[in-house]
Amino acid sequence: MAAMALADTMEVRMTRLESDVAHIRSDVADLKTDVRGLRQEFGELRMELRVGFEEMRRELTRGLLQTRIWMLLLCAAMLGVIARGLHWL
Repeated sequence: MAAMALADTMEVRMTRLESDVAHIRSDVADLKTDVRGLRQEFGELRMELRVGFEEMRRELTRGLLQTRIWMLLLCAAMLGVIARGLHWL
């Protein structure tokens, strides 16, 4: 009798263990799918950021160029006013 009860409990434990392993496998498969999705989204985000930073760099470069031109024009105008005021021209 004891051997029969022990065999029954072992069978129940094995069945429960197999069920738990099946759940773990399905959870791992879900995690793998989620990780693949995250990797794809991360790649897309990196591309968007790269494009955004490139556009921002171009705008900044254009802004700096415009600032330099205005600075040179203002300096030339000030030198012209000073030259005129000191009767150099």
